[in-house]
Amino acid sequence: MSGAPGQFTGFNAELLRRNRFCMGVKRGREYVCSGEAGEDAVNKAVDFLVEAIN
Repeated sequence: MSGAPGQFTGFNAELLRRNRFCMGVKRGREYVCSGEAGEDAVNKAVDFLVEAIN
């Protein structure tokens, strides 16, 4: 996703998968990372994000 603003050149889902995904736990009023998300949860999140972007 590079280029001039407003110019979409494509989306690489593999780059998104390289990010850190964790399971959230609510502590007080905020959510904090409690541990790494499983592979199934990461795949679902990436699929939803790609669909939303497209």
